[in-house]
Amino acid sequence: MTTLLKRQKRRCNHCGLLFRYEDLIEIDQSNPKSKGGKNNYGNLQALHRHCHDQKTATDGSNGTHDIEPSH
Repeated sequence: MTTLLKRQKRRCNHCGLLFRYEDLIEIDQSNPKSKGGKNNYGNLQALHRHCHDQKTATDGSNGTHDIEPSH
């Protein structure tokens, strides 16, 4: 995550605000796998948790931060 934060200059890729110490940060795929996105570093971004929720609601992906993985 440190590398992502440095790459993003400590800013959320969704809202553009700086991350603060107390923020909940989640790693997200810029282009969701369900839409053909690759599972590689270049497709990852750090987002505030609430920004991740907003993005997931509008990008057609299957949100997973609070869903148990299927086996």
